[in-house]
Amino acid sequence: MRLFAAIVPPEYVLDNLARSLSRFTDGPQGRRNPWQPAQNWHLTLAFYGDVPDDALDSQVERLAHAAAVSAPATLRLAGCGTFRDKVAWIGLAGDTGPVTELMAALAPANARPGGGPDFPVPHLTISRWANHPNVKAALRQLADYEGPEWTADAIVLLESRLGAGPAGHSRYEELASAPLLAL
Repeated sequence: MRLFAAIVPPEYVLDNLARSLSRFTDGPQGRRNPWQPAQNWHLTLAFYGDVPDDALDSQVERLAHAAAVSAPATLRLAGCGTFRDKVAWIGLAGDTGPVTELMAALAPANARPGGGPDFPVPHLTISRWANHPNVKAALRQLADYEGPEWTADAIVLLESRLGAGPAGHSRYEELASAPLLAL
């Protein structure tokens, strides 16, 4: 199974972002919709790739341990950018120190702290097709985007099922969650 750790912002935060993107995401999108479905939006902390089923318990324990020593963080979605001119993302602002520490604590052994070489900053992926004209236009408009504040107080372990979601996108299933407990 393909696993990753994430923070899922609350619905009102994701709704605010969806409204900001709506003029670019409404209407026909051609052969393939370039936008990640809103139900898939999350802040990636660590990507583990394919993990054997018998390793799930140790991944859940690792998640719980990292959460137990991490404090809740006051965050907001802000700004945007691309990775390798392919992945379009919304950034993170606020008390990002605990998130960066979580990324380091949860990183797989073969990744560098901070999220790995491909995606080195906390981010919420909005598209995997950054060169699409609608995505480029949205990124120009969202350069100064600042969403509402929220308190991130839990992390989740998600399974990614490639191609099983809407329009051929992945479908994510929550396998475990852990509250951020440190004070």
